[in-house]
Amino acid sequence: VPTWYQALRDAGYHTMLVGKDDLTQSLAGTHLDGSRHAVDLGINDWFRMQDKYVTYRRVPWDEFGISMAGRPCGLLNSINRVNLF
Repeated sequence: VPTWYQALRDAGYHTMLVGKDDLTQSLAGTHLDGSRHAVDLGINDWFRMQDKYVTYRRVPWDEFGISMAGRPCGLLNSINRVNLF
């Protein structure tokens, strides 16, 4: 049985997922580049992330965590500036 995304892709549509999806929920996550099961599901492009409760670990483990790790958080003159991750 094809997925909805496979059916759309096979009909000539460009499929894309952005944000949180529940298609690959597990401790393995969506992988650092969001690619886990994406092609098999019929998705052409993606920027995926896990649930908010599993995003914040000691190190980034999905695309969202990686993008937040490089962004500073705090006032410009703050002594304890940290990244958003």
